[in-house]
Amino acid sequence: MAVKTTLSIHRTLVCCLLFVSFEALAGRYGELFRHLRAGNQLFHEIHDTPVRTSTSEERVVTEKLIEMFCRLGVESSNFMDEHSLSGVSQWYRNNPPPKVSSDLPFKDLDEASYELRKLDLRQEDKPWDAEREPEPEGSYGKEEELSSLGDALRQWSSRFEALTQLQGTHLSTEAGSQLQNLRLRQRFWQMTIDAFSSEDALSNPQTFSPFMAMAESVAAPFTTMNQSTFSLDGDLISGLSFVMSITRDDGIKPRALNLLRNLNRREGIWDSRDVVKMHELIMSAGESDSEPEECDLWCVREAPAGIPGIIEQLQRR
Repeated sequence: MAVKTTLSIHRTLVCCLLFVSFEALAGRYGELFRHLRAGNQLFHEIHDTPVRTSTSEERVVTEKLIEMFCRLGVESSNFMDEHSLSGVSQWYRNNPPPKVSSDLPFKDLDEASYELRKLDLRQEDKPWDAEREPEPEGSYGKEEELSSLGDALRQWSSRFEALTQLQGTHLSTEAGSQLQNLRLRQRFWQMTIDAFSSEDALSNPQTFSPFMAMAESVAAPFTTMNQSTFSLDGDLISGLSFVMSITRDDGIKPRALNLLRNLNRREGIWDSRDVVKMHELIMSAGESDSEPEECDLWCVREAPAGIPGIIEQLQRR
């Protein structure tokens, strides 16, 4: 049996991500999920390998790969079995960062991105999870979970702002894009916490406006290209879809839908054209015979293979 090295593990994980990219572009979500499961399984097997004692340069690569699998796994978890993120979760549990002051800046944007991605795994029972047990009337998730998530986001934001002050405004194009995407994710998490803090928050446009403003800024380069774009990473399409799913404000919903319509973009498992079609069908079904929120939860639970599976089932209703 071949001896595993850090390099061989990295190669295997990169191959998994390449296959995920190919299947995402081809719209073969069943195969995409299979490759994600394979990568997740590998994280169960590396706790006794040289990855744990690798060099600082190798660890940077490992953390970037972990972050990518975490992001893809979280967004695919509604379409996969309950163990689809177990390997990634185990890695984060077994490799906690050293405790630092909330005033200490991140060393770079990569560290900030890695730490922010951990919020995706922080709560096992997320208040926006379609599979969660129904909450009592008027309750939006467990109050202590939202409080814990808010504390984690505040600590991250404090370290992030300290980093951006050190970096100033002279950033490369790549760093500027990464910074903008981190701002988008930061706004997404704050919107999520605010949205489930009270029943009235879902009808308040101010709950969603900061995220929408940042989303429009991030989307601007793509909407002016007049061609399709693809990224294995990204939180733009998923964030806009989330807004469409939960907002009760009559101004925010069409604003998010119009932005999705102007995108011709794929991000991971998300295709903006499919997402638009899905939400148009959901709104149509809601107008005819059921509430949009009920349809949203039903189709997510039953869809066999990604967004196209949701569309297929909605069209049969």
